[in-house]
Amino acid sequence: MANKHLSLVNQKIAYAGTLIAMAAALDSLQSSQRIQQRALEDGALMHLGLAYTFYLRELGENYHLKNVALIQDVVNLVDVLSQAGKSPAEAEELLHLGSDSGSWLAQMLRAVRDLSSSPAPEKPQKAFPQGDNLIAVVDIASSERDSVDSSVSGVLLESWVKEFRQLVLRQRETSAEY
Repeated sequence: MANKHLSLVNQKIAYAGTLIAMAAALDSLQSSQRIQQRALEDGALMHLGLAYTFYLRELGENYHLKNVALIQDVVNLVDVLSQAGKSPAEAEELLHLGSDSGSWLAQMLRAVRDLSSSPAPEKPQKAFPQGDNLIAVVDIASSERDSVDSSVSGVLLESWVKEFRQLVLRQRETSAEY
């Protein structure tokens, strides 16, 4: 039986890599190209997130789980596998990597989650205390820095694609041996 998610994982990794390459070719000093670059990088991150979800489902298919389309995260995968009496090393490795806040996988998953999260309510930041008859001044530079800092660099995205591709290939190779 062919694994339906294997090709989806490969496709999403390839899409992410393509979007990163397109973003890298743009001149980030031009404002119109900065927007395109950010959109391409965000798109690459979304494809990486989808690749990860599809990979979890691929693992579920490899272990003959039913309703793999319901698998949304590694904890869910591990739970379903344990209910079936299985404890594959691939899922355990993903669980360990995802729970280590310093790992590339945890950082990638956090960035994917942040990308799809609603922004927190903004609190006005005043440059100086205001009196009764003064107009409030907001530190715009600070809020602009915050939004720029929240983006993920193309170099980091590229490293995540590389790490994820290597992990998937290694785990596929290892599981094919059994």
